Amino acid sequence: LNTVEVLKAGVPVIKRFSGGGTIISDADTLFATFICAADDEPQVPPYPDPILDWTSSVYDAALRGCGATNFAVRANDYCFATEEGDFKFGGNAQSISGKRWLHHTSLLWDYEPARMGLLRMPKRQPTYRAQRSHGSFVRGLSQTLPSRDAFCASLAAAAGATWELTPVELEEAQAALSLPHRQVTRLLRPEEVC
Repeated sequence: LNTVEVLKAGVPVIKRFSGGGTIISDADTLFATFICAADDEPQVPPYPDPILDWTSSVYDAALRGCGATNFAVRANDYCFATEEGDFKFGGNAQSISGKRWLHHTSLLWDYEPARMGLLRMPKRQPTYRAQRSHGSFVRGLSQTLPSRDAFCASLAAAAGATWELTPVELEEAQAALSLPHRQVTRLLRPEEVC
């Protein structure tokens, strides 16, 4: 992060328990998490590559359901492969504990270039990035897909092809969060950001 600019802008910084790279998140960011016990998906061993392969197949089906046929996985990132290069729209993080795992994906529906400017150019980069700035490396889903609602419905259908899904209202989710649970994702204090 460009920490001086982040602190000046008053942007909250959150540390995820699952790790992963630094992201900028706002109302144009979609989050999806698959939480699984190995017994529920015995064909998916609880290791990073098989989990990424399985989740990638769900996202590929969801994107195809919206007419996008150029989905690619590059260095653990979800991308659109084009003649101009590969453009990242989603980043992933995983947590694996014994025979249970979860896979987080942060999906950019759209983004504000000024907010992306709060991220420094990473020292370690995947080869496909080719030293491109965020603006020429990242592409929001909104530039390829017909609508956010269509994508969300297609993602639910793709996940529902494997699992039985039960929709819940926001109030139910908030009630579940109010129950005692382990809390390791946290908001960093300003002195921890530097």
